[in-house]
Order: sequence, then C-alpha cells, then structure tokens
Amino acid sequence: MTQNTKNKPVTITIKRLGINGEGIGYYKKKIAFVKGALPGEVIRGEVEFEKDKFMSVKMTKVLEKSSDRIEPPCPVYEECGGCQLQHLKYPAQLSEKVGIIKDALTRYAPKVKFDIIEPMKGMTEPFRYRNKLQFPIKQMNTGRVISGMYAEGSHQLIDLKDCIVQQKETMTLHLKIKRLIEDLNIPVGMSSKKHGLTHIIIRQNHNNEMQVGLMGNSKEVKKLDLIASKIMDIDKVISVSYVYKDFDDSVITGHSMKLLKGKKTMEMSIGDKLFDVELESFYQLNDAMVKDLYDTIKDHLNDIKSDQEMKILDAYCGAGTIGIYVQDEGMHITGVDDSEASIRSAKINQQKNNIQNIEFIHSDAKDYITSNHLDYDCMMFDPPRTGINRHIVDTLLTKGSDHIIYTSCNPSTFAKDIAHLSSRYHVTRITPVDMFPQTSRIELVATLERKKK
Repeated sequence: MTQNTKNKPVTITIKRLGINGEGIGYYKKKIAFVKGALPGEVIRGEVEFEKDKFMSVKMTKVLEKSSDRIEPPCPVYEECGGCQLQHLKYPAQLSEKVGIIKDALTRYAPKVKFDIIEPMKGMTEPFRYRNKLQFPIKQMNTGRVISGMYAEGSHQLIDLKDCIVQQKETMTLHLKIKRLIEDLNIPVGMSSKKHGLTHIIIRQNHNNEMQVGLMGNSKEVKKLDLIASKIMDIDKVISVSYVYKDFDDSVITGHSMKLLKGKKTMEMSIGDKLFDVELESFYQLNDAMVKDLYDTIKDHLNDIKSDQEMKILDAYCGAGTIGIYVQDEGMHITGVDDSEASIRSAKINQQKNNIQNIEFIHSDAKDYITSNHLDYDCMMFDPPRTGINRHIVDTLLTKGSDHIIYTSCNPSTFAKDIAHLSSRYHVTRITPVDMFPQTSRIELVATLERKKK
C-alpha cells in the first residue's frame, strides 16, 4: 500500500467490466476495481488496499443504479465464487463480454480493429447448462459431509444443495452420493495430513446417463467397492471410477484412475456426431452451446477453404471432437494431444463416426510442432486458459501455416499471443460464443492469416 488509505470512503463512476467480472472505474486517475459494480453505476465504497497504479474498493452502496442490474436468482450468489454476473441482465452480459475482449486487445494487441469482432452468440435459456460438476468435499466435526464451491478468494467451502448453472440431475445425484459418504462412514480428507475422498465428479450426457468419479488423496480408501455398488444402483448411473491424486499440501504430485464399476466411456452427442468420452477426457461443459461453437469453427474454416485438399493440424485436440465435427471432403486432419486418455478416446471416436481423413497422435503439442517439419495449410488451436505455449508461438513465426483458427477461453492470453504473432499474422475475424453464462468467462474463435511478404 502506497499510503494508509484502508477504509477510506470513495465515490466512483464505473466505466466497464474487468476480466473477472468486477467493475472498473477511476479515482484521482488511479484504476479502481470494485466487485459487484456495473458499468454506468456510481457507487460509494471503502478502500480495501491501494498500490501505485490501482486500488481495490469494497462497494457499500449503489448511488446510481444501472438499468441492467437485477436481483441474482441464486440464494448464495454473494458468497459463492462460481458465478460473477448473475446480477446483470443476460443481454447486457453478452455485450459486456465483447467489451472485455476489446479491452484485452486494446491493452495487448492494439492494432486489431474492432470491426472484425462479431456480436456474441448467446443462449436462449442461460441456466442449467453445465454437464459436469467437480465439487470438493469436507467432513465437519459433527461428522456431516458438505460439498460445493469455495467462497471467492478463500478456503471456506459453501455447502450447495443446488446450483442453477448446473444440470439438475447432476445436483440431485451429487446430494445422494454425499449422503452415502456420510452413511457408510467413508474417510474424507483434503491434505497430506488426512487421507480419504476429496472431490465428487459427475458428468451427464444427452440421455441423462451419468459417469461418477470419486477423487481421493490416498491409493486405498476404505469401502470404495461398497459405495461404488450403492452408487451404481442409482438410476441413470453407468460407471463409477476412483481418481487418485496425491496431494503434497496443495500441490498434486501423483495421479491415476481406476474404473470401479460400469462402463469406461460414456456416449456424448454434438449434432449428428457421437463421441465416447472417458471421465478424465476433456469435453465441453455446455451441451446446448457446443454445437454453436463447433459450427463457428467450421464456418471460419469454410472462409479459408480452397479447391485443393487442406492439411490441417488440430493441436490440443482432446477427445477429437473438434476435428471429427468440422472435417469434410477435401480435408486431412492430424490431431495432437498430450493426454493418453484423450487420444485413446479420439481414436475410438474416429471409428465410431467412420471418419477416414483424420489421424490422432499422442504427443505434447509443443514437442510435435517444434520438432517436426510442418506442412499444414491451417493449424487449429484450442489451448488451456494459459494460451498457446510460447515455444509454439515462436515456431509459428518461422514455419507456421498460412492460416490459424484460434479457439480461446481467455481474452487476455489470446491477445498476448496475437501480439507476439503480429509480425507474421493479422486477425481477420473474431466470433465470441457464450459457453459460460452468468460467469465472466469468455470463449471466442478467431481466424489469423499469414501476412504476404
């Protein structure tokens, strides 16, 4: 803190939303971050902490309220750290998220023109969309087991009986499993000092079938087979697995998965394509919007399609869903991923959909791209939130393809990657897709074109 300003009262006009959904304004030319404040509002607050260039302000009163402010429908919204935008009308969420993309580009890649950014594709019903939950669990001194989401910025676990962005069936099953853990006295532990179960994982498909994962920090947990049998007796459950993650305090140091009961994979659908997915394979969380996202990627590909065969690299391919969905005559796609489970699923899905013009390789994307002679017309990237690996970005500058289709879930890392690629590529189109309503998370698809010499 540059000076002792803690609890100092301030009045701030909010200009826009930040990457984490917080309101952003200015106080004496210094950036102020205000959780819960909305663009256009004038708020009164107290300084929480202050640095040379910014301050954090706790809002105490809204003096001038935005017409887009609503009462959050979730009863624990203010406590839970899962959603950030339930107090904002959904059409305004879409426009503000486009604003967040523009802010990221302005900061890191200012040469990108805003007229290439299309309106965000949104949902008709922006609740109950998440097909997977992964909730930490904790045992109280009374023996009661609680599970849910952590309060923002804390280790305080909020016991959730419902979550309105989660599919209803997964929440109902989660409550039943929690009671079974209690009734069967299954050990629960969240650190190296106490061993037992740490998380409940559930994924649901289009037929309301569900995979269950019990995560723990010990190779052996008592009564696992017993609870697995009890869970399998519940309607629509098709498998139960144990996911072992060895925690050294908060750091995961080991990892394995064992199928306890049922099927190893579960069938998921996107349009007319079917996919067998293992519990640990990456798969999009929003069933209702994943087709919109993949249709968007396909549309971007069609923009650059030529009469000759296109050779396409699908980096970070996961279970092969994007490559299998967008493939067409005149394309040959190579999918690469460092997850053995994902590549195993991808090869099964290739056969399941009778796709001939695609292959999948188990390899780290960085190793594959930096160590191979690349002869691709287009490279597709769908990286984690950290963005494309910097070694890959450097390689693209010297031997990248003529086109890149970049699917990003983080506008900041996307903009940083674009800035590094700007000497060789320019962005021709950006299409945002709202995969995570009620949250500040943003998905976008962008086309990059290599500059002509």
